[in-house]
Amino acid sequence: MKKNYLTRSEVLQLPLSSELKNILVGLSLGDLHIFKHPKGVNTNLYFEQGLVHEAYLLHLYDLFELYCLSVPKISHRLPDKRTGKVYSRIRFQTRSLPCFTEFYNLFYYEGKKIIPRNLGDLLTPLGLAYFAMDDGTLNKNGGFYFCTANYTVEDNKYLSSILNTKFDLNTTLHKYAGKDQYRIYVPQSKLNELIALIGPHIHSSMQHKTNSGVFSK
Repeated sequence: MKKNYLTRSEVLQLPLSSELKNILVGLSLGDLHIFKHPKGVNTNLYFEQGLVHEAYLLHLYDLFELYCLSVPKISHRLPDKRTGKVYSRIRFQTRSLPCFTEFYNLFYYEGKKIIPRNLGDLLTPLGLAYFAMDDGTLNKNGGFYFCTANYTVEDNKYLSSILNTKFDLNTTLHKYAGKDQYRIYVPQSKLNELIALIGPHIHSSMQHKTNSGVFSK
């Protein structure tokens, strides 16, 4: 357990830098879970990755360490019923703070994650990079997928339109496993432009996400 050197008053007044806000927009589009207790006032962030992505999770912890009370922990799930393999996870969570409540109000409606309708004003190349690291994958036949199957069709269409109008990525929706599930596809013709946008912000442990060899972290 980390020692808390901040008073409660100082904790409640912790700000977020503009860089962390940009990063949180991208993470909120991706795997980040934002929790607000029904009877609570403030909100905390919950980060989790498979142990294979430990380096990336520790990078996220470095970014948000000031807002946390404890260090990341590793957990082991029950063996998979189909494969028998044990899939380990690494996770951490922040304190419940006012500075995170803004993101809950933006990205959740009645407890379900949504795409905020002012996303065009919020999403930057830095945020897009963290969205790609969380929920992006190269297509083996060229191009890039943002794995957005958990969003509604309407949200996917809106998110695709933002990526097109703001970043000129010519994205389209591709049918996924479920009847109304889609992923957002960046065509191979726009892959270099995507990499130029997000490459400088990609963590070295996530090189496989872009295969660009252009990293600054």
